Amino acid sequence: MKKVERLQYGRIKSEKTRLFLGAAFMVLLGIGIFFLGLFLNKFEKRNIFTVLSVLFVLPWARFVSTLLVLLPFHTAENALYERVKKNLPAGAVLLSDVVISSKEAVMGISFLVLCDHELIGLVLDQPKKAKKTETYVTELFRRQGISGRVFLYTKEEEFFKKLAGCADVRKTEAEQKERVDALRVLSF
Repeated sequence: MKKVERLQYGRIKSEKTRLFLGAAFMVLLGIGIFFLGLFLNKFEKRNIFTVLSVLFVLPWARFVSTLLVLLPFHTAENALYERVKKNLPAGAVLLSDVVISSKEAVMGISFLVLCDHELIGLVLDQPKKAKKTETYVTELFRRQGISGRVFLYTKEEEFFKKLAGCADVRKTEAEQKERVDALRVLSF
């Protein structure tokens, strides 16, 4: 399975698959070690292998808890991704499958386009949280000392209309990288 980096298209789907397989592997490994201990110790449950197999609950819980956090979010359709790429202004950076967590909530942005002074996003999962997400990302950038206004849309038509109004980007790669890194730190 090819690893998809943070903020790239397909990350959520890839991460869900990885987490599910990891959780299943931990269960199978724990059960296997338990039965190995039974066979080696004449079916006596009180042995070190039983303790070792129970310890596999810890990594299993980590896999499952992260999977549960990601369950409400989905990777957008490939056709929509291609359409966004096609309508991208020159020099703009496209981020996809952005899932950000704060103390209050976990927020998702399907697509986020970094233009010069605007961040234009499309929220397909949990559209009721779009305003909260917009406020959080704006505050995040303000704390980092990064300029830019955040616009998050829940309807594709509004998103593409705003994207069409975005001029070609004049920011340098270093400036764009700083903005991407600020988001990468907080995303899954």
